[in-house]
Amino acid sequence: MNECYEYIDQLYRNKELNKLLHKIEPIDLQDDLKQELAIILLKYDCEKLKSIIFDGKFIGFVNNVLWNLATQSNNVFIRTYRKQDINKAIEYLNSLQSKELKGGIVADKHLEKKMQKSAKDAHEAIIFRKYVECRNMKEVAKYFNIPHKHVFIVVSNVKKELKERINERI
Repeated sequence: MNECYEYIDQLYRNKELNKLLHKIEPIDLQDDLKQELAIILLKYDCEKLKSIIFDGKFIGFVNNVLWNLATQSNNVFIRTYRKQDINKAIEYLNSLQSKELKGGIVADKHLEKKMQKSAKDAHEAIIFRKYVECRNMKEVAKYFNIPHKHVFIVVSNVKKELKERINERI
């Protein structure tokens, strides 16, 4: 057996390494991570590995390798073993997006009702829609040639109304 293989075998059974691995979450990834670590160590240059071991820097080196395996998205480990977590994240983001879409639909319906309700409400709806389009109260004030403070008050009031309506419906 190659001398490096013996070192890797000893290190693979090392209590400190196992203690380090047991801190990794989720638990079901620990064995996979340990196997991937062994593959990386077996591919590593033997002389460099000996140097790391004899300098007493092995645990720090392993810690860096494990960190990179567990967190960097461009490695094989993440693509192979963490797919479920990525799918859960995508599912969660999609659920948030659907809530935002529902909120947008509720807000749009509310603004349509305001347009039909009265002249004051229609005025507020028109100003708010222009604000959504421009995303700048000064531009809205300039566009309609009205005071900035008036635009601020109208936008604040409509935002408050919309938040209440959206929270009621969702």
